Amino acid sequence: MDTSSADAARLLRALAVRALTLALLVGITGDAVLTLLFALIGLGLLLVPVDSTAGADRAGTRRP
Repeated sequence: MDTSSADAARLLRALAVRALTLALLVGITGDAVLTLLFALIGLGLLLVPVDSTAGADRAGTRRP
């Protein structure tokens, strides 16, 4: 994994933790719709794949 994809993964994890924290705080206040929204956003950010390569690999071709 190169540094750019490592940075992207770190950023996505940080954003996911913030979204899940917001879900917890909003859940305490009692708004179920916003809690569900923030929880889904947080889980989605945790599960998003981060490519370790860029460029042509995304188009389905391999680099030598």
